[in-house]
Amino acid sequence: MQPKQITTAKPSAEARAGRSRKPRLPLSVIHADALYEPVPPVSLDDEGYVCRDGRVSESTRHGRWLNYARNAAEALLQHLPDALVAYDLAVLFEEGNRRAVVSPDIVVALNAGPEDRGSYKLWKEPGPPDLVLEALSEKTWRRDLRVKPGLFEDLGVREYWIIDPIDKLASPIMGYRLHDGRYARPPRQDGRLDQHRAQRRVADRARGVSVARPRGPGTDSRLQRADTVARRGRAGPLRGGTADR
Repeated sequence: MQPKQITTAKPSAEARAGRSRKPRLPLSVIHADALYEPVPPVSLDDEGYVCRDGRVSESTRHGRWLNYARNAAEALLQHLPDALVAYDLAVLFEEGNRRAVVSPDIVVALNAGPEDRGSYKLWKEPGPPDLVLEALSEKTWRRDLRVKPGLFEDLGVREYWIIDPIDKLASPIMGYRLHDGRYARPPRQDGRLDQHRAQRRVADRARGVSVARPRGPGTDSRLQRADTVARRGRAGPLRGGTADR
């Protein structure tokens, strides 16, 4: 019997544009160190792919930072009916390869739809996530900083953001955006991200996403309000003004 062919989901047109190389091996081989190893007990869906496992929260602080980021993202994207904001969702990127999985702390996909799902299978979704976010932990911070960016870049994830509740970085947040198929740090003005352009991208078009910059729970008034509104279940689109990004 012939083994089932492994198909790597194609990155977006933006990710393919300007590439100087094309991976000849499956991405799961090229980026093997970035793959997620499910924690027992592991539950599989009816196709045999992981949908739940036994991973627990790294710490109470880690959980607070992630809840804050997720609530802010949900509030900022409330006006986009097809936006998906998911926590600890398995992202499967090669059909037929059940080990080709990553599990970012937060996944944002603007056109995937908010319907309940046990995993994010790239070959069944409109495309790769628009944004993934990781919160550093003592166990995974080296992989989050050094290993995962290459995989997310090759998958065509538009933005990769890292928040730092364990004080490993000089700044509590850092991020990358795809530019000509490669990750680059976002532009800065006077030490801050170009907030006006990013705000317009969130509010005016559903083809790009930039979640506002959290400096830590309770330290940014705009995002603190977004967090509060989201938790009360009556969030609306953030219009006008600029958020610290």
